[in-house]
Amino acid sequence: MPELYFQKVKKEDMFSRVKYSVLYLTFVSAIYITNFHRIGVVLLLLHYICGFIKHAVKLIDITEKEEDSKKVQLAQNVYNWFFYAVQALTFILSQTMLWFGLKNVQYSGELRDFNTPTFKLICSISALATQAWMVYEFLNNQNSNGFNLSASFGLIKQKTKSTRTDVSNKKRKNAATRKFNELTEADQNIKKTLKHEAKKAAKIAKSVK
Repeated sequence: MPELYFQKVKKEDMFSRVKYSVLYLTFVSAIYITNFHRIGVVLLLLHYICGFIKHAVKLIDITEKEEDSKKVQLAQNVYNWFFYAVQALTFILSQTMLWFGLKNVQYSGELRDFNTPTFKLICSISALATQAWMVYEFLNNQNSNGFNLSASFGLIKQKTKSTRTDVSNKKRKNAATRKFNELTEADQNIKKTLKHEAKKAAKIAKSVK
């Protein structure tokens, strides 16, 4: 895909990108074929806003010079809350539309009229399965990046530096390294440049003192 080439996506990350692209293409095609345009546009809008926030968090993480920045943690917490809110809204809207919204619409028997109990059941199961898979992938990604579920929601306070053990520090370093490796080459170069400039500024400040 041209998009993957111009973004300089790594080979190991291509499958994940293609997987989500195919999922979106399948969803949009299903909306067009079944004439469920209105609910489809609303659900797509919600997921695109969620994706926008995700990329905004990544941008903040890339441009932030400190490893454990409060700004990055706050942005990550906002994204976590918004992701689950979008999943809840998707579930409520899709199931309400299928089983209550279309209940009063009479089946016409035309070629592209899919307002039948069997098809609605298939759509309902497909929507639930897709949401379950997305939440599973999200939790896997959070765990691989070293996030605790309660801490990521801001429900528990993180330990102070004096009480952190060597094991927790090692986990955080591994998580930071993994996050850095997941970035594209261009983003990695930006991150390296910002860190180098921060170190230079710190040295200059020390020499002035």
